[in-house]
Amino acid sequence: MKVGIIGYGNLGKGLHQSFLGKKHEFVISDNPDNNQDVIKNSDIIFCCVDTEILPSNIFDIKNIMEVVEDFGVAFEEEIPLSEKILVICSTVNPGDTKEITDILSPLNLRVCYVPFIISTELISESIQNQERIIIGSIEPSVIFVIGTLLNEIQKTAVPIVSMTTKSAEITKLLISSYTAYKINFVNMVGELLSNNNLVDEIKLVTDTLSGHKVIGKNNFDYGFSFGGPYLPSENRVLGEFCNRNKLEFILPYVTEDFNTQHNQFLKKYYININEYNEPFIVDGIGYKKNTTSTVESSKLNLVYDLLRDGHKVHIMESKEFIKESKLVKELHNDFGDNVKFYAKGTSPKGIYISFWYFFSY
Repeated sequence: MKVGIIGYGNLGKGLHQSFLGKKHEFVISDNPDNNQDVIKNSDIIFCCVDTEILPSNIFDIKNIMEVVEDFGVAFEEEIPLSEKILVICSTVNPGDTKEITDILSPLNLRVCYVPFIISTELISESIQNQERIIIGSIEPSVIFVIGTLLNEIQKTAVPIVSMTTKSAEITKLLISSYTAYKINFVNMVGELLSNNNLVDEIKLVTDTLSGHKVIGKNNFDYGFSFGGPYLPSENRVLGEFCNRNKLEFILPYVTEDFNTQHNQFLKKYYININEYNEPFIVDGIGYKKNTTSTVESSKLNLVYDLLRDGHKVHIMESKEFIKESKLVKELHNDFGDNVKFYAKGTSPKGIYISFWYFFSY
């Protein structure tokens, strides 16, 4: 089978790597100018282009619509499309895939939506370890072909769940939002115990709670507020979608408010234990462990809050990050000697902001 990937960012690259060693031919496009080649020479086309969130809390699908236009051009050039399947993997708003399907219906092109639940640092590995394959399609031939193809790259065969495209789009948002709610819940537990002078028993209590099947261990460690490129944006889009449906669901908004509030709690806590005004030591400023991505990083926000209040902050990061990141220069320009960077593995003296919330998404 000839497989095409349009959009060779983290998701597209991770998907391609997951297929290495399988007996399929691949056609890759990391540039819109090459999309026609992918469309012409592929049986299955995965659309993995980026979709950014707009200030109105909806995803901007302009990159996907450019791909849709490319299919129109291919149709005009009489490239046969009826045997091809377009698989939209980019995160979209509920209803977008149906709109795209309607636009492409005169081309006899089959379209479906497949959301991957992934970790930004382990994309290929997480693509190969899906708990289930969700396919937004009710067309049996599409479900069979895509389900079979994606189960090939799973380390263990998983169930295939098919539903309408809109239900699949909503499901993707719900998974992210529920993860955010769970993170907020465990952080609320930590705050409650901290306020009762039970900091030393936070892990004991959270481990006990996570031992119950109804809660589970994933994403249930006390620590920093959630962040990154997925959870915050998808939670906001879910809230906006509820609004557009005239449903006064406040949970997505309360979740975001608590996320901000928790950062302030941590700031107050660490300032209170810093009796001698020592530097705060921060091991990495990425939004989660083992990443240098600072997209909506609550740890970076905490660093900014401490520096604005006049505290000294010493940050441990990789030598590569210190050398190449523009953020290092910006922090030095804004806060001077109050901020210092050290290579990981060193042990500067001060108050360590020590726990890591280890996101599994």
